[in-house]
Amino acid sequence: MLIEPTEKNIKSALMRYAPHIEWDATGRKKVLAIAKCQGCGEEIRSDKDLSGTGYVLTKRGTCTFFHTGCFGRIWERKITT
Repeated sequence: MLIEPTEKNIKSALMRYAPHIEWDATGRKKVLAIAKCQGCGEEIRSDKDLSGTGYVLTKRGTCTFFHTGCFGRIWERKITT
């Protein structure tokens, strides 16, 4: 099922399925999400611009994140998260 990619939906799904904790220079915890594009292998980060990013919710309940330009290459490369 292809979800309509709005920036709010993508950020919410990233935080749910790919949470990541980083520490800034002052020692404060920063919660963000990092996923790998299944088409090209580049990182998709929740703190960057998410326009041009999409995701698919699978029948198993997992999410596959990708750049919209990489959608056709998802099944060719077989990149895993």
